[in-house]
This record gives sequence, structure tokens and C-alpha cells, in this order.
Amino acid sequence: MKRLTSIGLIAIAALSLMQAEWAIADTDEDIQQLRETRECPNCNLQEADLTEAYLRSANLSGANLQGANLSGADLSDAYLGEANLTDADLRQADLRGADLSNAVLAGADLRETQIDGAAIDPKWRLVWQILNQVGAELNLSRADLTAANLSSANLSYLSLEGANLTKADLSNANLSYLNLNSATLREANLSLANLSYANLSETTLIDAILNQTNLSHVNLSRSNLQSANFRNANLSQADLRATTLRGTDFSNANLTGVNLSNVNASVDLAAASLRNASLAEVCLTGTSLSDAILVNANLSDSNLSCHDFRGISVRDFRGINLSNSILSWANFSGVDLRNVDLSNANLTNADLNRANLSNANLRGADLTRTRQDNTNFCGATMPDGTQGSCD
Repeated sequence: MKRLTSIGLIAIAALSLMQAEWAIADTDEDIQQLRETRECPNCNLQEADLTEAYLRSANLSGANLQGANLSGADLSDAYLGEANLTDADLRQADLRGADLSNAVLAGADLRETQIDGAAIDPKWRLVWQILNQVGAELNLSRADLTAANLSSANLSYLSLEGANLTKADLSNANLSYLNLNSATLREANLSLANLSYANLSETTLIDAILNQTNLSHVNLSRSNLQSANFRNANLSQADLRATTLRGTDFSNANLTGVNLSNVNASVDLAAASLRNASLAEVCLTGTSLSDAILVNANLSDSNLSCHDFRGISVRDFRGINLSNSILSWANFSGVDLRNVDLSNANLTNADLNRANLSNANLRGADLTRTRQDNTNFCGATMPDGTQGSCD
């Protein structure tokens, strides 16, 4: 049985390789036909290298040019109706007078492309204008920019309120002070973009990629950030009040001074910087805080029940405010909590074995059924206001 399975896998692999070779052969034949006759309707030219090719008045109707390199190509007066130009490189291409009616240009790079007199769908003409007419007064509110390639575009200070940017590429773009209120950015790529001081309130960013993005002082209040990737992003002083953060990844992000008030989520804050962050009234049950920096963070009135704080050092807890927090069943075993404010915190059933709570403020805290083997309460203010013993 195993031998038959192995033979079957080998056969499938061989067939796949043959199909790939046939596809390459078909593409090569189509490229040759195109160069010789400039007639290639419905041809397979996927990922073809047609850099600076002379294709004036060529017939490429219905052709598959997905991922093709057409940078610098002369396509003036060419017929590209219903052609698939998804992810094609059209930088500096000459498309003057060309017919691109119903052509698919999702992800296509239109920087420095010439389109004077070209028949092109309004959506893609608008994308071209954004990329090539910087400073022009464009009405982008509620614009349909789905799957548009706006990489490295300058949209600073513009308004895209209510726009649809689903699966759009905005990587490396300058989006500072941009108004994206109520916009849809589902699965959009915003990696390395500058969104400082931008307004993204009530925005949909589900599954969006914001890796290494500058989001300092951005307004994300009431936005849906479910499953978004904020790895290594700068969110310092960002407003995330009332946002949806289910499955959101903030690993290695800078959340200094961020406001996460009234958030209800289970998020990954592993290695995130929460220095001076305000997480008051936040529900962080199930959140990963491993290696997170919590210096001077305000977690008062937050829900951190069942949380495991082991491995977080005193440096990370310095000046942290956990007053009025729900910490029932939390694991503080061996954790250094010196000088931490735990006043009125709910610590029922928490594990405080070997924890260092010297000089901590526990006034009014509920320590019912907590485990306290070898716990250090030296100088701590106990729940009844007395000082902890240093014996």
C-alpha cells in the first residue's frame, strides 16, 4: 500500500512538472507569435518578460498578462480589451490611445504610465491619477479602489472617507494625516506605510497587514482590527478605544501611550511595548503578554483573570497600575511585583507562590484562596492597611 502511495505521489509530481513545462512552452510560443505578428488574442503571456517591447497597435484582447513585465513597453493604440493584467508591471509603459475596456488591472503598477487618449475603466483611471497626478484635487470619498496598487503613493492629507480599499496595496505609501474614516481595508497591505496622525476611526481592517507600519498618534477608535497583523508596528499614542481586536497580532509592536480603553478581546501582545499605555477597563483575558514591557502601564479596572505572568521581570512591571483589576486565577508564581499598585484588585485563587510583593500596594485587594507559599510581603500595604512583615 505504501509503495503504491509513493508511486502515486511520484506520478503526480511528474505530471505537475510536465504541465509547468507545457505552460512555459505555450508562453514562449505566444511571446514569439506576439513579437513577430503583434497578433495574440487570448494568448497565455503570464509572467512574460516584455520589457520595452514594441507592441504598437498589437491585438492582445483577452490575453492573460498576469504578472507580466511590460515596463517601458510601447503599447500605444494596442487593443487590450478584457485582457488580464493582474499584478502586471506597466511602469513607464506607453498606453496612449490603447483600448483597455474591461481589462483587469488589479495590482497592476501604473506609475509613470502614459494613458493619454486610452479607453480605460474609470476605476483604473482614478488609480493612475492618484499615482501620477500628485497634488491634484481628487474626490476619493467612497471611491472603489479594491485591489488597487497604490504602493509608495503620496496620499497625505487627502480624504478617502468611506472608500473601499479591500486587498489594496498601500505598502510604503505616505498616508500621514489621511482621512480614512469608515473606510474598508480588509486584507489590505499597509506594510511600511506612514499613517501617522491619520484618521482610521470606524475603519474595517480585518486581516490587514500593517507590518512595520508607522501608526503613531493614529485614530483607530471603534475600528475592527480582527486578525490584523501589527508586528513591529509603531502605535505610540494611538487611540484604540472600543476597537475589536480578536486575534490581532501586536508582537514586537510599540504601544507606548496607547489608549485601549473599553476593548474586549483576546490579543497577542507578546514582546509588545506597553510603556505608559492606558489599558484601563480593558478585558485582556487570554492575551499573551510574554516578554511585554509594561513600565508605567495603566491596567486599572482591567480583566486579566487566568493570566500567566510568569517570566515577566520587575523592569517590565515598574510603576504598573493594576488597581481594581480582575486577576482571579492569575499566575504570579515567582513574579517580581515590587512597588506594584494592586489596590482593590480581585486576586481570588491567584497563585502568588514565591512572588515578591515587597512595598506593593494591596489595600482593599481580595486575596481569598490565593496561594502564598514563600511569598514576600515585606513592607507591602496589606488589604487591611497594615504593613507586611519582613521576617
